[in-house]
Amino acid sequence: MVSVKVAFPLLIFATVAVAVGLGVIVSGRWNNSRVDDFKISRELRTQQILSKMGTIQAGDLLPVFDLRDSAGRKVDLKAVVRSPTLICFFDPGCGACLSDMKMFWRLTGDGPESEKIIFVTSSQPQLAAEAQRKLGTNLRVLFDLQDAYGSELGISTMPLNVTVDSCLRITRIVAGALTEEECKNILRGNPN
Repeated sequence: MVSVKVAFPLLIFATVAVAVGLGVIVSGRWNNSRVDDFKISRELRTQQILSKMGTIQAGDLLPVFDLRDSAGRKVDLKAVVRSPTLICFFDPGCGACLSDMKMFWRLTGDGPESEKIIFVTSSQPQLAAEAQRKLGTNLRVLFDLQDAYGSELGISTMPLNVTVDSCLRITRIVAGALTEEECKNILRGNPN
């Protein structure tokens, strides 16, 4: 027979272990539910923004405007997009934009996958360089100094994440920050 001195602590230990286990399960489901709610809300917001813009949608070819690198050299977007690529229209002062940039850098570093991500901004090059320096990233940033994407396409929200195939055909548009899972899928070549 087990004494009360031994049985009672074992009972408490078992009860706590079950409670912690259930908490982890419930917490995981709750967190997944929150991510799903976030994605649904963001999808609705994306559709509202795209309907206001009225210029691009999945299936369209992304127009190509004059882009420059940090040295001021002209960059042909068609030449640098060789595989499914995320083009993130961003502002260096936007917290969600910088969060996306930092997450992609953490996932890719200087590796070959980093070429699947291009950040485009109409801000001054020194502002983007300062943001990258603070984040410790070296991802490709191109400059739309004439704000053609903003004025011609009506891009008014940041970040606006546009995934394109190697022909610049838009496969997906997301207004707002991406989840880590979405970032990983983009890097794997599966933007959806």
